[in-house]
Amino acid sequence: MRVHHYWTRDEEFLLGTKLPRAAETKGWELTPEAVDFHRTAYDDVEDPQIRRFLPGLRERLGRAR
Repeated sequence: MRVHHYWTRDEEFLLGTKLPRAAETKGWELTPEAVDFHRTAYDDVEDPQIRRFLPGLRERLGRAR
């Protein structure tokens, strides 16, 4: 079983919502170095295994419309 979870969602959400909220609740200082760390720390593993399900999913979604 694989779980695909992206804590950061996308970069816009990370920088505009997630980091400011975490900084406020956890008392972090959002220095440029800290922001850069969070921008790059979570994207180092690409796992294409889930892509094999896309054709069937697209087909089923097309029929549901």
